[in-house]
Amino acid sequence: MWWWVAAVLGAWLLVSVAVGLVLGKVLRVADMEESLVEIQRAERESERHTNQP
Repeated sequence: MWWWVAAVLGAWLLVSVAVGLVLGKVLRVADMEESLVEIQRAERESERHTNQP
């Protein structure tokens, strides 16, 4: 009986680690995309100010 408990806890740990890794990857990608958007916005603002008479 105890080995069932150990197997369930091991599976729970494995699933938790996998979910954590996936969420970490998703959040890193989202952060990188947000940074790129901010850089592009800053470049457009810079170009707009440069092109004004």
